[in-house]
Amino acid sequence: MVAGCLREQPAGTWRVVNATEPKPSNAVAPPPSEMPTAPVAGTKQFQLIGVSVFDLPSYKDQTVVLKGLLIPANPVSRLNITSVARVA
Repeated sequence: MVAGCLREQPAGTWRVVNATEPKPSNAVAPPPSEMPTAPVAGTKQFQLIGVSVFDLPSYKDQTVVLKGLLIPANPVSRLNITSVARVA
């Protein structure tokens, strides 16, 4: 699970920027207890994959919590997302 700002990159690809460190989570969608209550200010960035089933344009440039399978890589790790939730 990571939290950050959802950005569309060229060619319809998506990244989450200013993201928090990834942390393990068991739930498919984040329960209220896992939603940030303060503004998110991380330093990580993740390329998002598996995005076709989500309406990511409706979350563009907003702070979100993403869950999925982390795929460590250099220079940018990837996250195969399984859920997306807007931070209020």
